[in-house]
Amino acid sequence: MVEPSVEKATEQWEQEPRGMMEYYQALEYELGQSIADLVDNCYDADASSIDVRIGKDSEDKLFVRVLDNGVGMSKGQLSKAMSLGASRERDDSELGLFGIGMKLSSLSQANQVTISSRKGREFFVRRIDASYIKSENVNVIMKSSTGSEIFNESRDLMVEDDWTTMVLLEDINEERYRTFDLERIDAIEKELKRIGVHLGLTFQRIIEKWPDRKLSFQGNLVEAIDPMMGNEDDHITGLVTNKERISVKIDGEPVSVRTDLFIIPARKLRRDSNKSNKCEKGYWGARDMQGIYLYRNDRLIQYGGWHRLFGKADDEHSKLGKISIDIPANRWKWFGLNPTKTGMRLPDEFMRKLSDSVRKERKWGAINKGKDMGFKQAA
Repeated sequence: MVEPSVEKATEQWEQEPRGMMEYYQALEYELGQSIADLVDNCYDADASSIDVRIGKDSEDKLFVRVLDNGVGMSKGQLSKAMSLGASRERDDSELGLFGIGMKLSSLSQANQVTISSRKGREFFVRRIDASYIKSENVNVIMKSSTGSEIFNESRDLMVEDDWTTMVLLEDINEERYRTFDLERIDAIEKELKRIGVHLGLTFQRIIEKWPDRKLSFQGNLVEAIDPMMGNEDDHITGLVTNKERISVKIDGEPVSVRTDLFIIPARKLRRDSNKSNKCEKGYWGARDMQGIYLYRNDRLIQYGGWHRLFGKADDEHSKLGKISIDIPANRWKWFGLNPTKTGMRLPDEFMRKLSDSVRKERKWGAINKGKDMGFKQAA
């Protein structure tokens, strides 16, 4: 009698390189969001100078290059950095979290992602060639550059100006930001302006807190852009703020979350309109800029939208209302931050308490002659 075979409890989970690469490249990232993810790594590497450049190569194709003078990476560190989801001990002060942002955000924009780093006199290169992976259906990392003119120029620049790490994106998919109503050059110029605003918003607090850590875009220092318009300080027509802390229990421990409510001045009341209006010239207009602003380690993670706080996602009548929430650095999982930093679903417990806070009647400066009212009514 033949004994029946016993099936093993597990089997290898196969993943097809071609299909996974197509998925990675279909992720929804704005170009500015991708660049911000790259800048996160520069700050985490203790860089005091970061240079972001978007240009055209000798074949009129766009490239994105990010240089920093941080600690650099050894050959082993660089190889590990190229792995998706590479685990390592991370300090709570770091901006990076999952070990995938740099790769996925880059692949969403480009077919060629080259990272170069140097330690002392040693220079290392690793490259993800999305076109090769898709055509050959293999998961490999190239140990060489594209050999392009812009790579060679950038490598020389690293040596001449003492940069330690470079991320170079080539063969960029311009269709992500091109529109049918603009010529290519006009679309590029418009995108550059949006990116400048996005970087100014995303790293506003960091730029202001660490003025000696220089972040440059297209050869100019990135200007910190305060979405709450703190510069509008007129006691009657300016910004109105109510600062709160919301207490919640996370894993059985009480945690106090800084939650500030803002009502920005209407356009016609802004004294410094050139500066204040800049925050509405990025990827979102004035109406879409209303809502919740989520920060972690002073880095703006996500902004716009009310996260189910109100019935309607955006409303012309509440477009002057904004709420900043500072997520405790070591509690990001509880707050639903996703690996790409492009989405977050705030917990029901927290949202219920936030809802109570915005309904609470209080004074909002000179609004309605100083009468007590809820946040949405005041906005």
